[in-house]
Amino acid sequence: MDLARYLDEKGAEGKVDSEGSFSVNQAEAARKLARFALPDTYSWALKLVQAAIAYGCSEIKVTQERNTTTFFFRPNSLEDIPTPNDVVQTIISSDIGGDSPLQRTVLALRALVEQSDFSFLLSLCREVSRCETLYAGHDFGLMGESERERLGNIVQPGIQIRVSLLRSSEGKTGRFLGGLLIGPRRDILLCKELIDKAYLCPIPLLVDGLRVNRLFTHPRFGFVEKRRPLVLGGVDCPKSMPVLSCSELERKEMSIHTDARRAERPYTGSTHHHAWYVLNVDLNENQEKIEGSRHITIDWHRDGVVVQREKKPIALTSRCHLTIFLSAEGLQTDLTGFRLQETEEKTERVKQAFGAVVSDLFSLMSEPERFLREDTDDQSEKDREMRKLERSQKRVKKLGPVAVPLLLGLFVPPYALLALAGGASVYVADFWPNSLQLKSSQKALLKALTEDTNKFIRAYQDETKSTNH
Repeated sequence: MDLARYLDEKGAEGKVDSEGSFSVNQAEAARKLARFALPDTYSWALKLVQAAIAYGCSEIKVTQERNTTTFFFRPNSLEDIPTPNDVVQTIISSDIGGDSPLQRTVLALRALVEQSDFSFLLSLCREVSRCETLYAGHDFGLMGESERERLGNIVQPGIQIRVSLLRSSEGKTGRFLGGLLIGPRRDILLCKELIDKAYLCPIPLLVDGLRVNRLFTHPRFGFVEKRRPLVLGGVDCPKSMPVLSCSELERKEMSIHTDARRAERPYTGSTHHHAWYVLNVDLNENQEKIEGSRHITIDWHRDGVVVQREKKPIALTSRCHLTIFLSAEGLQTDLTGFRLQETEEKTERVKQAFGAVVSDLFSLMSEPERFLREDTDDQSEKDREMRKLERSQKRVKKLGPVAVPLLLGLFVPPYALLALAGGASVYVADFWPNSLQLKSSQKALLKALTEDTNKFIRAYQDETKSTNH
């Protein structure tokens, strides 16, 4: 079903534009879109995540291609799967600012067409092999009916949204020359948006079969090269505020020696708190400051995604970073739900959470040596074996350039000596500098942690004074 043509026949909101978009009357659409504009180009993907959660889905499957991304989820009750008419009527009424799964789905569809200039093919299947489709936007509008039917046909019950990431200005050739388009790959940018903002999604979010909503694989506060999360802390606030909980949130105290596999396993810590925080540290003192350092980040979560991110500028050591997670449930927002209004309640939540986090950090830093301990459990021996295997594989790759001189050494002995020296340097470099650097930086690391904790405390005291005045 061509949504643009349907609206044109019904005379809804004026004249449908020629590009197959359902923002029909341009002046009216601009006014309405300004009220429903999402903050980023790919924020509509987060709305689809929220819709899937509201539908009670058990998982979200995302399939990536060079110029196409497909979302599929199955509502807990198949009766909740809307009909094309339900979708159309919701669009015509412009009643898309609510929290129902259909309203969130429609807001995502409007934003990806009108705001991001993409197109979609929506497949709705309540019964096996009985699928109805709805499409809008430039790229799917150019396709033949048989091609759309092939792409939109799904045999299992559920909702599928196939999104073309080609824009209207790229014409028919975009599908064939997509790999030559100038600029960052849009499928990668979309995936980054999901990883960055949906890390506390309560259901598995699978991109090409790989779960991406894992806290400790997050690029900002997960295990990345020489960066380590030391504390995943949960705190309770004096006054009542919504509890933030999901399977990824469990109080954990780690160390610089913690293996990433160990961090993913249970610590038998508490799981229900009003506010959570992650304290991560850069192990390398001489490394450039990590992204997001020199400030505290507050991520406001609602229905599985980050709806707003704020930063508190504090002069840190460039080795530590603190991220606080708060629930945005019950706070006033704009019509998209992705912009929080500045209210006394929001300010009070930040104040209470900041104070509770600082107090918890101060308690932990009374014994900073805890972050240098061996953090193990009954499966840590397997972790060590895996690390040895990974190191061996890395050394084999490094020894590749040595192979040619070694073969030449069969005919010219000096080459053999050079090859052996090069191979030995690879093994020494793999162990000696890293262990030496780690030991020599432990004092500096503890000093940085202590300094930053004191700065957190002073920042909280200063903010409390300014608020009281």
